[in-house]
Amino acid sequence: VSVTCHIFIHVFAVQLSEVVGVNKLQARRAAERRAVAGVGGPARLRRPGAAGPGQPTASPVAPTAASAGCDRSLDVLLIHEHHLKAIGSDMRLLGLLLQLREQGHRVSLLFRGKVGNGERSPPTRELYRIIDGPGLENPLQLTGGEAPHPHPAIYEMVDLEGLATLASQGWFDAVLCSFWFWRDPAPSAAELLLPTLLAHAPAGRRPFIGVLSDDAHSAKAAMMAEWEPTDERRAFWREKMRSLPPRQAAVYSLADAVVHISDAD
Repeated sequence: VSVTCHIFIHVFAVQLSEVVGVNKLQARRAAERRAVAGVGGPARLRRPGAAGPGQPTASPVAPTAASAGCDRSLDVLLIHEHHLKAIGSDMRLLGLLLQLREQGHRVSLLFRGKVGNGERSPPTRELYRIIDGPGLENPLQLTGGEAPHPHPAIYEMVDLEGLATLASQGWFDAVLCSFWFWRDPAPSAAELLLPTLLAHAPAGRRPFIGVLSDDAHSAKAAMMAEWEPTDERRAFWREKMRSLPPRQAAVYSLADAVVHISDAD
């Protein structure tokens, strides 16, 4: 089923982007009708503890577009380790992108690493169509000394100076970042990028931070430490059992919301 879904999305990327456009138009019209009636609106992003309708606030949070929730389209930055490919984790992220666009939110993508044209799925041009960005064949390089292309866009990080410049624009209400340890022991994208984005956000424009922990990192390390047949491999996973939880806690401390799979994570 997973392989079939990957092939379907890759082959029909153009048609899917057209469906997104139709759904976006329908969603906008429905939102306009609800606005006239005084009900409904785009999905809300709230900090933990922020009051929902008819709910008390557990701990006051300074009111911003992100923390207080908002009945308007949001500007969202979606961060991933690399350009989307035809693999399960990336297909789930593509599904999230499509849902955000269907709900009427404006989305930019930020990729940490380079991916060859043959591995990209959907192709970059189709991703640009989905986000209503410039019709280019490649992501835009995010590098120091150059002003970033206006949002929405697809960015590829070159250096942290370029990322700091993007953060300083104050364009985003929310940042959603996938959380993987594919480059371990090197830092993950969440560990590397989120502190810079927060440190350089304009005063009063700190974005809502959502971390998407799309794997059972700690639980898997504990399981593999028991299952591996050799002492060397068991030691490898025991080291991950020791090193991953503090790194996860450090990233979670930056976030307003965390989506996770296991209780351990």
